Amino acid sequence: MYMHSHSSDRRRFQRLNMNLSVFYRVQSPLDLKIGTGDREFEATTLDISPAGMAFLSKYNLPEKSCLSMKLVLFQVRRDGMVDFNDPVEMTAQVRSCVSYAGGDYRVGVSFNEINTNSQEDESISGKLSLKSL
Repeated sequence: MYMHSHSSDRRRFQRLNMNLSVFYRVQSPLDLKIGTGDREFEATTLDISPAGMAFLSKYNLPEKSCLSMKLVLFQVRRDGMVDFNDPVEMTAQVRSCVSYAGGDYRVGVSFNEINTNSQEDESISGKLSLKSL
């Protein structure tokens, strides 16, 4: 029997592959929040879009968990110096969490809200646009 698979990307937004640190805290469910306390975890981004991201975590995060997240964007200037922006803070909901190589988990989240601490909110928010990343 011949089986032909058609793979199509069902995402509405194009994803950009990235390798940056992202920091997250569990907000819900309550039992997971109590278990992790107010601890902030570091993870590595795999890809990002204006609507969500995927990252590698050491922890299995249940679907529908709510997270608060921080992403620090930076730019390397031509002279080799690095300019850091204020962190972009987001709330997100876990959409998927699957086992990944090395005992890690690939976590997919959708953004609920994106906030910046910068006075240049529009400029920073624009940096999440795929055109400017």
